[in-house]
Amino acid sequence: MSKICKKCLVKKSLIDFYKHEGCRGGFRLECKKCTSAYLVQARKIRKKNDPVYAEKIREGQRRRDPEKHLKNKYGITLKQYEQLFKGQKGVCAICGQPEKVKNRWKSSEITRLSVDHNHITKKVRGLLCRRCNVGIGHFDESIEFLLKAIKYLRKEIL
Repeated sequence: MSKICKKCLVKKSLIDFYKHEGCRGGFRLECKKCTSAYLVQARKIRKKNDPVYAEKIREGQRRRDPEKHLKNKYGITLKQYEQLFKGQKGVCAICGQPEKVKNRWKSSEITRLSVDHNHITKKVRGLLCRRCNVGIGHFDESIEFLLKAIKYLRKEIL
C-alpha cells in the first residue's frame, strides 16, 4: 500500500511513514523524511529560545560522548583531559578539593571536574570543581573584579 505525504506531496510506501494510532489509517500524515526534517528544525528553535532545554541537550551530549564533547568544545581529547586530571591529582586547580557535585543523571556518580578555558583565546587553563568554575564565571573571569572581591573579604567589619 502507499500514501501521499502531506508535506512533500510525494506518493510513498507505508514503510516510509511512522505509525500513529491517532491518525486515520494508523500512520502519520508526513513521511519519515519530512517528519525528521521538521523535528530537527523544531529542536533548533526550541534550543535557541529555551535555555533550560538547551542545557538538557548539552548535558545529554556530554554524557553520551565525552570524547566528542571535549574535542568540539575545548579542542582536547579524553586522554589529554585524563592527563590534566592526573597532573592535578584529581582535585580542583583553585581550591584543591575533589569534585563533590553528584551527577544529576546518575546520582551514584560524582561529576567530572569542569574544563576551564579562556573564552577569548579558547586555551584550556585547567580543571575546576563546579563551585570554583561557577564562581569565576560569576566574576566574568575578570581579574579586576576578583581582586576587588579579595579586598572586600579582607575588610574588617565595623
